[in-house]
Amino acid sequence: MPRDRVDVKRKVRSKIVDKEVDTQAHDELFLWLLSNLNPVLHKLGDLAPSDVTLEVVKAIGRHRQTIESDLATTKGLEEQHGSNSAIVEALRQKAKDLAQLQAPKLDAAGFGVAEIVEWSAQHPVHEPRGNRDGGQDLTKVAGFVDVRAKIMVLDHLELSTPWMPAGLEYDPYSESVLFESQEDADQRVMHAIRQWDIKAPEWSQELSSRAIWMEVRLPGFNLGALLRDLKVLRGYSENENAAGAAVAVVTERCPPDQKLVLEHEGFSVIDRSDWP
Repeated sequence: MPRDRVDVKRKVRSKIVDKEVDTQAHDELFLWLLSNLNPVLHKLGDLAPSDVTLEVVKAIGRHRQTIESDLATTKGLEEQHGSNSAIVEALRQKAKDLAQLQAPKLDAAGFGVAEIVEWSAQHPVHEPRGNRDGGQDLTKVAGFVDVRAKIMVLDHLELSTPWMPAGLEYDPYSESVLFESQEDADQRVMHAIRQWDIKAPEWSQELSSRAIWMEVRLPGFNLGALLRDLKVLRGYSENENAAGAAVAVVTERCPPDQKLVLEHEGFSVIDRSDWP
């Protein structure tokens, strides 16, 4: 084979196990992965209900912090404009409206479920090398990973909070407050209060992109060699994305003690024998 020709079956892994790529057993496990790719990716990317619940709790906490900050602002404005009964009354009504806001019940169905964007089989893994400009050239193919997938996963949940108009941002030491007349300040604040529309909060979700690389490996692998291969693979994934990829090994009849070590090192294990 010419030196500049890439072997499409070459993998980024130990040479000792390269031969398994040509076996029928490897092909069968590889084809099983492709035929079950959707449920496998959901298993790797979906959040557990307890994780979604945690995101709900954190979102409600952030929402309450914002409301408490707005209530403190209205209190400060009351003190600043205490001589204007119309402003004080309007601010107290807004504070009452804020205090009564409650998070709506969230139907968690659909939240935390991964969205599969794209996938490719035998994805080329690039090895960085320096170029004349001092940067990195990623055109050199070091090998291939069995499956590369891109999914969208829940990053965090958000509970909307009423937007406080800029005219109500209370800073007693700001130049706009120190050098404006009381009459001008009263007019500014009353105008802002009329613009302050306090609506019931709504839920939304922020998604983030996540790459998953999957390596097919026949049972009976050497654990130490596999760990080295997977860590090299994870390092290569950072050439495509600074955050790197989540790396999973697809095998069958993985011994529990080996699975425990793999997961401890940050690798997911998809065991065919666990699937129907």
